[in-house]
Amino acid sequence: MFDPSIVVDHTVSADRTRPRYLITRSYAEGVSKAAIARLIGAGDALSSERAYTAKVLPRAVGRETSAAARGNPARAWGAMAVVASVGAAGVGYVRGKFSVSR
Repeated sequence: MFDPSIVVDHTVSADRTRPRYLITRSYAEGVSKAAIARLIGAGDALSSERAYTAKVLPRAVGRETSAAARGNPARAWGAMAVVASVGAAGVGYVRGKFSVSR
């Protein structure tokens, strides 16, 4: 149920608003997914990520890029953040997949 009158007060620390945190967190998520994939198989471990990466993220990049092209250049950072995050998660996954500490 959606209720637009509900107000949520949520504090996010300054360090979590920086690109370094996003990349570090995304990398760690990739490493974690590799560990889960070793336990239950990549198909099950990554099924929701595949769908999300194929459908939701391209729309987000398109939306941000379009907004940047329509005169809001700051929105290009959003598109770059999505791409960088996926890249960092991918690197983390590869690192985790080939980790010697299995």
